[in-house]
Amino acid sequence: MNNSIELIKELELQKCGLEATIIDAQQKIKEINRQLNYLRKGIGDIGLLKDWNSFIISCIACEDNFLTTTEILSTAIPNDSDLNALARRNHIMNISLRLNRLVQAGRLYKELNQGTKGYLYGLAEWREGNEWKPYYKQKLEMKRYVSKNKENDFFTEKRYQNYDVVF
Repeated sequence: MNNSIELIKELELQKCGLEATIIDAQQKIKEINRQLNYLRKGIGDIGLLKDWNSFIISCIACEDNFLTTTEILSTAIPNDSDLNALARRNHIMNISLRLNRLVQAGRLYKELNQGTKGYLYGLAEWREGNEWKPYYKQKLEMKRYVSKNKENDFFTEKRYQNYDVVF
């Protein structure tokens, strides 16, 4: 009888912990939806954003990881969008221009994506002086490794799941 009561108490505690986890997850989902709605408010009839700089910085901050130009572009201009070729090209040129200006202004930093074409962009807050903070330096190296070996090693992320690197 005592074992049953103790088991019930233990299961009730586990249930409360899981319910708290669910509530936290729901709050995170609400926050992400709020951010998405904020970003979508800036999108016009044909997908033009009013403030590309804020979009780019928000995109990188939300991922909390270095992003390539292609990753930023695919977020801004989904492949299934109804943009014609000229509008799509204008978006690409505008985002590329904004990335360069953000780097020149010191709000973003770019790192050569060794082994592949292009750059990886990270936020200025992720730096201490002339170096990346250790957490982000580790993310940068992992991102380079993953993008370099993406075609050759499909399970790279699984292999490194025990390390303190978040993809």
